[in-house]
Amino acid sequence: MGFDLYGMNPKENYKHPNSSGQASIGFELKDKYEEENPGQYFRNNVWWWRPLWEFVCHHCFDYLTPQDMAKGHLNDGHIISKTKATKIGKRLLKLIENKTVDRDVTEHTLIMEKAKANNDILDKQKENLNDRVAKILGKEVPPGDYPEEYRKEWNLLQDQIEWDDHYPFNKNNVRNFAEFCLQSGGFQIS
Repeated sequence: MGFDLYGMNPKENYKHPNSSGQASIGFELKDKYEEENPGQYFRNNVWWWRPLWEFVCHHCFDYLTPQDMAKGHLNDGHIISKTKATKIGKRLLKLIENKTVDRDVTEHTLIMEKAKANNDILDKQKENLNDRVAKILGKEVPPGDYPEEYRKEWNLLQDQIEWDDHYPFNKNNVRNFAEFCLQSGGFQIS
């Protein structure tokens, strides 16, 4: 699942290659068009989008409504106005310039590393449990088919997973989103 954001009235810095009447354009021309016109389209998978949008909400709460903030976590067509998009873009660039983004990236990276270390230990424990169950049953089976006591043990391990391990955050993504916001003319989150 991903979040596809479409500019509502994007600035066109480079004319669309298909405007000449060609039936279709190649991927290289399409990629060039999208690169030269960052306000057209922005995409993040769910793992990248969640921390980015949380960052935006944290730093732009003074002009995003509670509905904007909540709907930003859904891909159901919510629209962010041109005024708000421009404010978001300007604020994000300022936060890059004053090193706030760098500090948040460092903090986020430490949280991810801690979660990954925890999850690596859990993975080894789950692997060990799988080996024990396979030895008892004489074959490998999925955790849902484990005998009750082992399924409970599996579930306890699963409950300890730290999901922060899966949600990256970096400055390039913030910068790309800022540029999209500034050139989008407002955007729809789909």
